[in-house]
Amino acid sequence: MATYFEEDLSQSLLDTHRLPLVKILRGLFPGLVNLQTSVTDREDISGTDALIRLRDNQHLKTDLKFRSLDPRRFGNDDLAVETWSVFEKKIPGYFGKQTDYLVWIFKDTHRAVAVPFHAFRKRVAEKRQMLLRTLPTQTQTTINRYGQSYESHHLFVPAWIFQDLIIEAHYPSKKIA
Repeated sequence: MATYFEEDLSQSLLDTHRLPLVKILRGLFPGLVNLQTSVTDREDISGTDALIRLRDNQHLKTDLKFRSLDPRRFGNDDLAVETWSVFEKKIPGYFGKQTDYLVWIFKDTHRAVAVPFHAFRKRVAEKRQMLLRTLPTQTQTTINRYGQSYESHHLFVPAWIFQDLIIEAHYPSKKIA
């Protein structure tokens, strides 16, 4: 089943506005004083969905990854990791991204997991062949605004592979085990 880029972008923007993002992200970045969410295709494609300004005036670019269900509710803990951004053109996942942190937000529990982007990308490169051999690949077909389709591939990678990189927070009223 194909998805449409414009619909995915609209859903992401809705999620950005419906969730208590400032509270969730403040759990990851306690010095957060301002959150600016992006709304353009160009920013989304470059990997920046939100800009965070910290107390020390540092600015962090974040790539937000929304998931409907928190896998911990089912006894798992994993992160969706893109292995191919555009499979047909052999563009690897996260290629050309300009971001400081990847942030997964689980909409049902408001749990959030962040990893520094460059360290994450290095870890994925180190483990890529092992992950591709051992985990099933999930394929998503996306249709862009010009009617062209492309495939992206991702894996649900156990979170422990990134444990030393993970910053984790729960929105206080939504904690789970």
